[in-house]
Amino acid sequence: MLGQHKIFNPITEMLEDEEAVMNSVAVAKPDVIVHLAAQAGVRYSLENPRPICMVMCLVPSM
Repeated sequence: MLGQHKIFNPITEMLEDEEAVMNSVAVAKPDVIVHLAAQAGVRYSLENPRPICMVMCLVPSM
C-alpha cells in the first residue's frame, strides 16, 4: 500500500547498524521516519529482550 505513493521511499537497513541508518537518513533528508520493523517470535523477545530493546528503545542521536 505504501509503495503506491510517489513520496514513499523504503530504506532497508539493519537498525542495529547505526552508521548505515544515519547515512540513509542523511541522504534521504526525510520530514518523517516511520519505523515498521518487527520481531518475529514473541517468545524469543521475552527470553532475550536485549537485542529487541537495542532496536526499539535506543534512539541514535540525530
